[in-house]
Amino acid sequence: MSVVVWWGTRSEAARRGVVADVCPSCSCVTSFLVFDHFTAFHVYEVAVGEPQYVESTRYCLNCQKQFAFDDELYLDVLSPSEVGSISMEEGIRRTNRKLAALLELLDHLRHLSAGAAYRSRDIEASREALDEAVRLFEKLIYRGADLTGIAQSLTRWELLSDTEHAAVLSSLRDLAEPHKTQSA
Repeated sequence: MSVVVWWGTRSEAARRGVVADVCPSCSCVTSFLVFDHFTAFHVYEVAVGEPQYVESTRYCLNCQKQFAFDDELYLDVLSPSEVGSISMEEGIRRTNRKLAALLELLDHLRHLSAGAAYRSRDIEASREALDEAVRLFEKLIYRGADLTGIAQSLTRWELLSDTEHAAVLSSLRDLAEPHKTQSA
């Protein structure tokens, strides 16, 4: 008579919650499910001992791909029940410090005083430039563009000259529509 003993390890994933981030695959700001992965020793599919943590991953709800998850990059992981009751913008503010900083800058630009920057000669042109900068900056945030360099210039918008405004707008336009080339 022989006895078969079925044993080994098995993997398990536990859903932790949701974060907002830029997807490396589909290049847009979207929600990600966060999973914690564990392995456990088993005998006849019955876990023996405590499961051992292996890693955490995030799963893009847009393109359905899975990526590594680094807790240090996020402020919080929202429970799935919270997600349905808040906007994407609120989800970003509560989970993603880098994107949250960009949204704070966007709010700052939106709430600049109605007057033009103190160095501007043409108040109407300055307002139009600011409106376009806000529109393009918001579009680029939600597209997941790398705004590290341009954000520094935008934080100083009120101090920039008309020429500097034009340079910042040119950079924003290039980022927003990189496939278009200017004809001579």
